Amino acid sequence: MTKNLLFILSCSLFLSACVVTRSDLRTSEERQAIQDQLQKQQVTTEERLSEMETTIRNLVGDIEELKNAKTLMNQADEMGEKKIQESFNIVQDRMNTFKEALVSQEKLIKDLATKIDELDKRLKKKTKLRAEKVPKGNYASGEYWLAKKEWKKAAKGYQEYRELNPNGRRYIDATFKIGVCFENLGLTKEAKAFYQEVVSKAPGSDLAKRASKQLKAL
Repeated sequence: MTKNLLFILSCSLFLSACVVTRSDLRTSEERQAIQDQLQKQQVTTEERLSEMETTIRNLVGDIEELKNAKTLMNQADEMGEKKIQESFNIVQDRMNTFKEALVSQEKLIKDLATKIDELDKRLKKKTKLRAEKVPKGNYASGEYWLAKKEWKKAAKGYQEYRELNPNGRRYIDATFKIGVCFENLGLTKEAKAFYQEVVSKAPGSDLAKRASKQLKAL
């Protein structure tokens, strides 16, 4: 019986040892599996981090390139605006110069047109005078110009008649009409002298009365 008891105890101890060994083995295997999985996870994580770093570096590079491109574009825009403004200023200056030249040219044209008109009027007047048939004879020419109120020409005609005909029948009439011409020319002193001559040389006549009336008016 004692032998049987010892045999049973020995078996129990053996079985216990086996159970512990198997338990430890399972734990070790699980630990190794977890460790392997952790290592794989670490490798995967490191790979992902590396990829992320590469991606970030690429993105940073792209951003820098975009910034540089934007800077270049801004500079180009500024240069373009500057050139456009300079071109506009040049065109504006040329337009102002052209306007000034145009105004000057228009003024010159107006001045020339005015001179041409004056010359045309003079030419027409000369042509008209040449075309006019002035009556022959000094007294007749005086009458002709007196009717046209050409006072100087009329006075000249009457005076030439007086000089050529000191005793002519129209001498007093010519003298009176010379006074009229001078009066209309504003030569009051000269007009009075001829009116007085009429009064002194033909007293009581109608011309003398008219001359006296003119003298009082002057």
